[in-house]
Amino acid sequence: MFKKMETKRNINNIAFNPSEIDMLYRKCFVFVLELIQYCEQLKKNKTIAEQLLIVGTVLGENVSELKSSSNENIQNDNLNNVYKSFQKTKYWIQLCKYSQSCPNVNDLYSKFEELQELFNKINNNYN
Repeated sequence: MFKKMETKRNINNIAFNPSEIDMLYRKCFVFVLELIQYCEQLKKNKTIAEQLLIVGTVLGENVSELKSSSNENIQNDNLNNVYKSFQKTKYWIQLCKYSQSCPNVNDLYSKFEELQELFNKINNNYN
């Protein structure tokens, strides 16, 4: 009789779809778990492994904060933080991709690109 209405949040008068954020969160969580496994393979490059682990987990933290934010100003700040985290993570993954001393990172890099495309879609819809 009644249709269930999807809850939406608002950023600058634009509907904020929580299902997109939930999908980003889930995919990011899986990505960070795979990133941890990759970092465990970087025995020769301990510094790169540590930095990649830091930026990857911060990315996950920022997506988690975005998912739980409700205030417009906080959501905008969180979108900016997630964007910056993507840039930093991309830098370190690219170092691994082009370094001859790092194990193959192509699968992880592809998953990162998919994750970034999803975030860009979300970010473009709300900015």
